[in-house]
Amino acid sequence: MTSFRIRRALFVALPIIALVAVLLWRPWEKDTRVDAFFTKVTGGGAYTCALTDGGEVYCWGASEYLGTGYEGSSATTPQAVDLPVTIVDLDSSWDHTCALGAEGSVYCWGDNHFNQVSPSENRRHLVPVKIHLHGPANEVYVGPGTSCAALEDGLRCWGTNGYKTLGADRGRTLKEPTRVLEGSRYRDVKLGGDYFCFIDSDGAVHCRGVRNYGWLGDGISDQSVTDPGTWVDVELPAPAEALYASRAPCIWIESQEGICWGGTTKDDYLRGVVQEPLLPRSISLTSPLDAPATTWSGPMDNSGLDACSIKQGRALCQAGDPASTAAPSTQIDSELTSMVLSSNSGCATTKQGELYCWHTSGRVPPPEFERDTPRAEPILLGKPL
Repeated sequence: MTSFRIRRALFVALPIIALVAVLLWRPWEKDTRVDAFFTKVTGGGAYTCALTDGGEVYCWGASEYLGTGYEGSSATTPQAVDLPVTIVDLDSSWDHTCALGAEGSVYCWGDNHFNQVSPSENRRHLVPVKIHLHGPANEVYVGPGTSCAALEDGLRCWGTNGYKTLGADRGRTLKEPTRVLEGSRYRDVKLGGDYFCFIDSDGAVHCRGVRNYGWLGDGISDQSVTDPGTWVDVELPAPAEALYASRAPCIWIESQEGICWGGTTKDDYLRGVVQEPLLPRSISLTSPLDAPATTWSGPMDNSGLDACSIKQGRALCQAGDPASTAAPSTQIDSELTSMVLSSNSGCATTKQGELYCWHTSGRVPPPEFERDTPRAEPILLGKPL
């Protein structure tokens, strides 16, 4: 009888003990932050990648773009990308990423519909692929359907060439890295998919491609394409320091001011929103700024352009839609060092190596976030111990 009572007591007590243990352990609140010092963050349409001071890359969001070899449910915490070299820089676009190795190698992963990752027929690469270049690279640039690497003999690109943005008579796609600009005549490059812009050594900006929505900076918005081999010279009030933006081109000039031109979608023109702004104009962010802004085409109820920059270590943002929120809802305590906006989120790194992200979408957060994440609330995803 005593043995029976003991067994019955255990049968009742063990579930209670297990429940108490779970409540005390609280596994759903387990700290999933990455122990690393983050130096740069880049973003795509439904994913984000970040670089650490140790040369490691972490990505999260839609699994097919993360480079982790896994395709399934989305990752809401940073996942390590297995790369054989130390990474010193990386760049991301809508659906693919490229990373620069310390010794000059380049690795890319993600969507490959235009051979922007590799010359293979694979439509998607779930793990990094090494790019066969004609020498060591010192910079990487990524845009929709296009990748480029800066080499000693010039800028070599591969991927979509639908509007001859990468050069005439080269087909609709370049499967192998092909020289687009010679030598070191460029300071920065912006790949817009349908257009290609670069800053030359004197700070002048030149663009070519299709004139959709005024992207070439000459005040024209139609379907015309620049003649192969020719460039449109963009008139600016001062030499440009850096190119940035996602859809509509923007530059950073020496006076610490952000200047953008063109619209972002056909809706801008159907609604009569974008008229004069076809030509370069200053975006309404307080000047001077501490670092180049990052922009993304957001909801089109206003200017159709979300823009964020850093001023005195703080996020300074302008939302294209008055009802949207490009900036985090509360200021991040640490001084910011880099920032990126994607279609539905923003991320930033801090001087202390922390990594914060926030989502700007409506009711349902994008794949990079848990479903119950409050809108615009900055979430700490990583920091050094």
